[in-house]
Amino acid sequence: GGGSAARKGGAAGAGQAWVDAAKRGDRGEMEAILKSEGSGIVHHKARGIGHTAMHWCASRGEVALMVWLLSLGAEVNSRNTSEATPLHAAAGNGQAMSVEFLLARGADKSLLNDDGRTAADLAESKGRPDLANTIKSHTAGAEEAGVEAPREEEVD
Repeated sequence: GGGSAARKGGAAGAGQAWVDAAKRGDRGEMEAILKSEGSGIVHHKARGIGHTAMHWCASRGEVALMVWLLSLGAEVNSRNTSEATPLHAAAGNGQAMSVEFLLARGADKSLLNDDGRTAADLAESKGRPDLANTIKSHTAGAEEAGVEAPREEEVD
């Protein structure tokens, strides 16, 4: 055999360590793993729920880490095993800062998890109608471009 060694350590072990470091918000540890494993590690999905580092950081309000992860090529709309995105993770955990950051970075608020729910639906179900409204009222475009949409002035 000899197949068990690959499961114990190697890429899988590094991937698990990466995700665990993301859970703790430990950038130093993440940088060390990145250095030894290369940038492909940013796409690693944890066992079980299949969260990426982006999911964990979103669910814990680690905005600075998400900025860094996106700069490394992490996907803002990555999906876990139940099709949830980092926006779902942020909304389901009541993380307003994460929600606003992800929306500004182009997170797709229309994506459904495998229960057929949007991130706004999740926020609503967790007793956060304010967060649900933030998500629903977000319109892509204005923030990314850094300009306010022109307003029509009414003249009587």
